[in-house]
Amino acid sequence: MKIIKFALIMAAVSLPWFWNNRLQAEEQLHHLRSVQSYNYFLDTAVDDAAATLHANPTDIDAQMGYESPKHITINKDAALRAFMETLFINISIVDDRISQDMLASYIPAIAIVGYDGLDIWTEEAYVDREGISHLKHVWLPKIPFTHTDQKGNVYAFTLDDYVTVYQPELKQWIKGYQRELMQHSTLPLLRDQTLFESVRRTTIVNKVQEELAYRVNRNNNNSKRIGTAYKFTFPTISGEEWANSINDVGVLACVQDLPMGAYKFNNYAIGGARLVRNHLFYGTIRDGVKIALPESCKPLVVEEVLANSRAAAKRGYFVKRCL
Repeated sequence: MKIIKFALIMAAVSLPWFWNNRLQAEEQLHHLRSVQSYNYFLDTAVDDAAATLHANPTDIDAQMGYESPKHITINKDAALRAFMETLFINISIVDDRISQDMLASYIPAIAIVGYDGLDIWTEEAYVDREGISHLKHVWLPKIPFTHTDQKGNVYAFTLDDYVTVYQPELKQWIKGYQRELMQHSTLPLLRDQTLFESVRRTTIVNKVQEELAYRVNRNNNNSKRIGTAYKFTFPTISGEEWANSINDVGVLACVQDLPMGAYKFNNYAIGGARLVRNHLFYGTIRDGVKIALPESCKPLVVEEVLANSRAAAKRGYFVKRCL
């Protein structure tokens, strides 16, 4: 009898512990699945934004004449719209403006790495006519990839070897490709191709890191308006990913401390425009019907260029494949 009583007591004591462990395991599993879903949402949004960067029929035709394939005219507003719309659709807040504004407050910065500079979408404070302070997401003026050497010469780099140099001693400007300037320039940085490439890449990576870190850390102060008290931190990005992010025009977005049940979601995503160029669709009208075709069977008459099949369908085109 004593053994039975002892067993019942042990069961009564152990049951809550086992039940609590089970709940914690289920919560961890739910959290893991949620994180995977949100990572997918963020990656998809950035890819859609990158695909839309150059989705402009006039620009694409004109870009064929550029010596550098990285020198493309970007449409940052269209990219931002594609990014936010994809997030809203995946998180199911398309018709919820309040939730949309709340979500935007957890995005400290969206950066577009352009050919000759960095565009950043972030929150800025302003004062209205009545003297009331407000916060609003805006595009900052383009931030050039500049470097100053020991003699005060200022270099404005690009994603390839095209560079603009200002020499204050001579009060003159130099513009051109490093491979051409090296033949007649006396500047050590222009004469050494290996050194030039190293300084160029370091300058661009540092500029992107510094600007994003500043915006992410600054978001800690802005977060007070939504009642949060945690500290925003810049996500850790590997050196390889930084290097890849400056190989071509692209988009980088950070999400910081987005509430997700008992946890916070922190991550970033990088998307390159070049990676998705082959997925462009070209809209045309045949027999009164709007159809979209891929690059391999591009129609002679193009009504508009669409970032992907999803964008084509959204614009009312029937997506067709090449025969």
